[in-house]
Amino acid sequence: MVSVVLWVAHGRPDRIRSRLRIVAESACFAALIGSLIVWAGYRFSFAPVVDTHSTHAPIDQLFGVRGWAHDLAYGLVELPVPAPEFFRGLRDLADQTRQGYPAYLMGETFNHGHWSFFPIGVLVKTPIAFLLLSAFGLAVLGARCWRESRPASCVPVLGVAAIAAVVIPSTINIGMRHVLPIFPLLAIAVGAGIAFLWHRRRSAPTGMAVALILISWLALSSVRAHPDYLAYFNECCDRNPESWLVDSDLDWGQDLDRLASVLKAKRVEHVQLAYFGTADIARHGLPRTTVLRPDDRVHGWVAVSEFRFVMGEEPSRLPWHPPNTEYRWLEAYGPYERVGKSIRLYQVP
Repeated sequence: MVSVVLWVAHGRPDRIRSRLRIVAESACFAALIGSLIVWAGYRFSFAPVVDTHSTHAPIDQLFGVRGWAHDLAYGLVELPVPAPEFFRGLRDLADQTRQGYPAYLMGETFNHGHWSFFPIGVLVKTPIAFLLLSAFGLAVLGARCWRESRPASCVPVLGVAAIAAVVIPSTINIGMRHVLPIFPLLAIAVGAGIAFLWHRRRSAPTGMAVALILISWLALSSVRAHPDYLAYFNECCDRNPESWLVDSDLDWGQDLDRLASVLKAKRVEHVQLAYFGTADIARHGLPRTTVLRPDDRVHGWVAVSEFRFVMGEEPSRLPWHPPNTEYRWLEAYGPYERVGKSIRLYQVP
């Protein structure tokens, strides 16, 4: 959208109308192709969005429980549409936005989002070298856009600003995956910044040397992250990432096989487990396992996913209140062993 607006606005006055026509035709074509792709993703389903076997309270309140207006309204809302699951998902998303969704940031839990969640998440989950290079690149593009009136230079800058403006007010703060489109734009800015330094390498060799150092640092950070890419935090925060973010930014149930290997090496025959994830624990080589219920006081080997430890057992219930003390009794039996990046392993005497 940003690039389209810039393209139209920077055209010659006598060509603006033709450009608007091209935009309208392209938008219609893109909407058609996109709709077909979405419909194919739902296997070309065709059904009503609402449940046809139940009543619809808003219609009954507005038109009464009988009559031609009531029957017409029911007929309209119960019409079959392509990909009804897609529209049900939008409805569920609207309900979650209105009700709030449990989230965690820097030791605090909340229900309706916090403006600093995504800015802080980007700062702690992005390699420092990339942050520095992208900041410099955005400055180069911003200056070029301002001074030289070059629309192409404005696209990454305005695109980053547009994405930030959309996600910062969000009431659903459950992971950096919701802001991933910002990184290709930042990568373009990185390239623009390095190109700027390259063309001035003879007059300003120090800048190019700094850029090469940052690129090398970025490469080393990527290698160092292996194999825990999902749970990556940069060098400022990787010693205690759980004090910054959890959920899909740290714990997505990915370390169950590692837990099985650690328990096997320790010859553990029984473990109490509070696991966050969708994997079938019976298929991952664990010893005899008992599900650890909230507030159960047990002894022996105890493994708790970081998400469960911080957020509690049922954070998906709405309305939700922070039940984040359910496993805190284990803190009396530290220090614990970290399995992978996301599981705490205690031995309770």
